[in-house]
Amino acid sequence: MWDLYVSTATSDACAADSTVNGYSVYILTSCDSECADKIKDLAEALPNCYYYYEFMNKKQDVLEELDDCGESSSYHISVTIYPDSPIEFASSTSSSESDTEPLLSGDPADETLDSSTVGIASSAGLSQTFVGIDQMWSFLLLQIAIILA
Repeated sequence: MWDLYVSTATSDACAADSTVNGYSVYILTSCDSECADKIKDLAEALPNCYYYYEFMNKKQDVLEELDDCGESSSYHISVTIYPDSPIEFASSTSSSESDTEPLLSGDPADETLDSSTVGIASSAGLSQTFVGIDQMWSFLLLQIAIILA
């Protein structure tokens, strides 16, 4: 799954609208851009499965972003993926001028969960999950305190 996001983000159509590093792939583009067409291709290529590390179905998430474009072409699409453990990159990039090759499916460095490893957790991924849950609870409690104040 990681390699699909990286190849989309580093494509000529999306490179200027993307940030790729060892901690995330982030694409923010307008609905009427060529990159939006690449994101449609990404949505078609993504597996229809639950990604436990981010607690969501990534395909459904991208499709929902694309659905918002139907309302207005002036809207923006935002898609992001976080690996379950940091991926080593020689540099971060927000252009196609990168000195690193995108990870390919089956690459040993691609440690993101796919549908065959859902439910299997390593200690590093598990501890990161608990940190994410802890942050989520802190945020929720802060929101409740603000509402009650």
